[in-house]
Amino acid sequence: MFTRYGQIIGTPQYMSPEQAEMSGLDIATRSDIYSLGVLLYELITGRTPLEIGELRKASFEAIRKMIREAEPTKPSVRIKTLDEASASEVAACRSTQSATLLKTVSGDIDWIILKSLEKDRNRRYGSANELVRDIDRYLNHEIVEAGPPSPSHRVKKLFQRHRVAVSVAGGLLAMFMVALALTTTAWLQAAQATQVAENEAERATASLEVLAKLLSSARSLGQRGVDIPVSEFLGHFADQLDETPLNDKLVEIKVRQTLGQAFNAFSLGQQKEAQFAQSKKIIDQLHPEPS
Repeated sequence: MFTRYGQIIGTPQYMSPEQAEMSGLDIATRSDIYSLGVLLYELITGRTPLEIGELRKASFEAIRKMIREAEPTKPSVRIKTLDEASASEVAACRSTQSATLLKTVSGDIDWIILKSLEKDRNRRYGSANELVRDIDRYLNHEIVEAGPPSPSHRVKKLFQRHRVAVSVAGGLLAMFMVALALTTTAWLQAAQATQVAENEAERATASLEVLAKLLSSARSLGQRGVDIPVSEFLGHFADQLDETPLNDKLVEIKVRQTLGQAFNAFSLGQQKEAQFAQSKKIIDQLHPEPS
């Protein structure tokens, strides 16, 4: 009755993360499994995952945070990092050598204990019987249910331990991706514009070459030794184009539009309309649907 409201109740070294939350919810069998896991850890290594010395130096909130978030070191690693005297003492109390103890603990015993000490209660053993059965499997040289965490679970743990750093890194990555996307888009647009300009230049050059070729072929009219009307010259030019359509239809469109403008300059409306009509026909063939 002397316990104040909000005061932590229990021994911190053996307290489950949900108990440290102090919400009063979800304190059930799996919380006891966590405490059993701490006892197993201590039976094997001679130490609890959170040592009393560390807890005595910490504030109330720091203790709760450690219980909720500090991942326990694997038992085998804990044994391996003990100084030589402590390791020999721990092994002697278990009637073995430190090297033999380390070899025995590495593997299945590590995973059984760590499964009991999962911060996420749903990943622990569901009952004491499940824990006992897995220990029996180990003793009978059978495959245990506990095992190394999956890659996705490792990533999740990493995020939980370094939430701020991951958030900052994620923000920087997002900014980098946006910048990369904008830069790439700008580059593609510039490249596309350059390609369009190059294509237009190529077609303009091709159009001039076709015009020069057709004009050259019409020179036979001048062999009569008389002045040839421009209308007749342009008409022969148009006939040549009708007889030999161009493979590049975009170039032919430009040539016919140029020819139509030439007819228009000499008030040859009928011939002009014929060239623009032929140009439109080619356009309709290239783009059947209105755009």
